[in-house]
Amino acid sequence: MRTTNQTKETTKVISERLKKSRLEIGDVIIPILVFFVLILLSVFVFIPMVNSAIDFRNESKDINRKMETLEKLEAGLEGLDDTLLQADLIVAKRVIPTSLKVSDFIYYIDSLANSKNLVSRELTASDVRVVTGGDKENPDYTYAVNGPLSYTGSFTNVLSFLDELQMASPYIVSVEDLSLREADGGNWHVSLSVTGYYIPDQTETVSIYTPFSAYNKYEETMEILRQKSEKLEN
Repeated sequence: MRTTNQTKETTKVISERLKKSRLEIGDVIIPILVFFVLILLSVFVFIPMVNSAIDFRNESKDINRKMETLEKLEAGLEGLDDTLLQADLIVAKRVIPTSLKVSDFIYYIDSLANSKNLVSRELTASDVRVVTGGDKENPDYTYAVNGPLSYTGSFTNVLSFLDELQMASPYIVSVEDLSLREADGGNWHVSLSVTGYYIPDQTETVSIYTPFSAYNKYEETMEILRQKSEKLEN
């Protein structure tokens, strides 16, 4: 009897433990709810906080870069002589005009050719826009007068013409597509494309955060502009 009672008690204890070990609906739902709450907190709280922190860090770096740029700009401007700057600005405006007539542009080049006893074979020019930078969607332009020129003369005179061409014109001139070949009668034929630049009056917004480069670093270029300006005065 005693053994039987002990067995019953043991069975009862095991049965109660089994009942307690069964999963109830609450035991499943509560962890799932907690999991979803954590997900919602991550999406609506933690992730935006992290993104805001990253944005703030990037913005802080951008501000620091702009401050460095402004400091360099200030140092560069302080290094310029105001009197010389005004004089050079006048020179630049004279040599790089706001408009350039085709007749004015051609006049100086043709005068040089005539002084070298060269005969004109082709002499035309027209206004063009020259791409100077940017990209395909937003290119940067500068304005110019461009045209093909062609002359014939002695080999020595042709070389002398080419040697003096850049300085003959008081304007900024570039030469492209140069071709030199022997012609009849011991003469030589030169053909080339000449471009003269100008900057029309227009309003543009210039960012103060654009990298600054002092113009007085290019003294050789400025000296050429001064010489061209003197030619216009004469």
